[in-house]
Amino acid sequence: KRQLFSSDVFDTKWLYNASVFSNSSYNIIEGEIFFESRSQKVNDLKLYLHKVGLYFFQTKKGEFSMLELKNIHLFLEGKPILKNLSMNFENGKRYVILGNNGTGKSTVANLIMGVERYKPQKGMILLDGKDITQLGIYERAKLGITISFQESVRFEGITTFDYLTLGGKVKSSYEETKKILKLSGLNEEYLKRQVDESLSGGERKRIELASVLMLNARYVILDEPDSGIDMMSLDTISEIINTLNSNGTTTITITHREEVLQNSDYAYLMCAGMILNQGSPEKMSEYYKHLCDRCDHPNEILESIERR
Repeated sequence: KRQLFSSDVFDTKWLYNASVFSNSSYNIIEGEIFFESRSQKVNDLKLYLHKVGLYFFQTKKGEFSMLELKNIHLFLEGKPILKNLSMNFENGKRYVILGNNGTGKSTVANLIMGVERYKPQKGMILLDGKDITQLGIYERAKLGITISFQESVRFEGITTFDYLTLGGKVKSSYEETKKILKLSGLNEEYLKRQVDESLSGGERKRIELASVLMLNARYVILDEPDSGIDMMSLDTISEIINTLNSNGTTTITITHREEVLQNSDYAYLMCAGMILNQGSPEKMSEYYKHLCDRCDHPNEILESIERR
């Protein structure tokens, strides 16, 4: 059975149309909607639902897939970095973590990915209700969590094609890999080039963005994806996020740019290692412009703000 969730109230007419379109039936069980596919048109169904604003996930009956940060406290070298931080990331949605430089956004990215020195002293990280707090990068990668770091990697002696396919471990033909690389704004010639210092920072960043498309991960963290890329490439970043989303991937984008914020379903605004506010991208954009854009006390949360 396939469970469908929506962040908004849905129209039963959409469900009927989706059912007819996919040759599937649906049942409403305890307020949740299940599709029983009788055809091979699952991807068509996903695309249809995406167009009408609904989300589609494959789950076990009664199970809700989510990544959760619960009451996280993180200290580095004795200094409090994250303070009682809680976030939820539902499957298949586009999230943004917004904030000025130094507010703890990239720390959250490293924490989710399981980077060694970013293990919380208090709190839990849950995936589908299971505690993964003590798991490292490798174990979390096997669970479907991946990251595009702010600083792109360099490798001597490895071609872009080998890098994207992990030396053949990712099963992708040359043509398929070429199409994915094109989504990031690079042509076929780059598949033969070395991922080394001969590439510019922007070119390496584009290759890194293409690599996350190759992995078919459940959760993709994009840490400042526009870093090192020109303004004209914001459309490329949005296209990559939307492509991941249409495949059922949850994206968590770290940014301080309102342009990136607009291409999301939900946003967290951070300051001083805490959640200052959260909600729709429109709401967070207005709040950010009003309170944070011209802030003269970065990472110093005033008492009047804390009481909100």
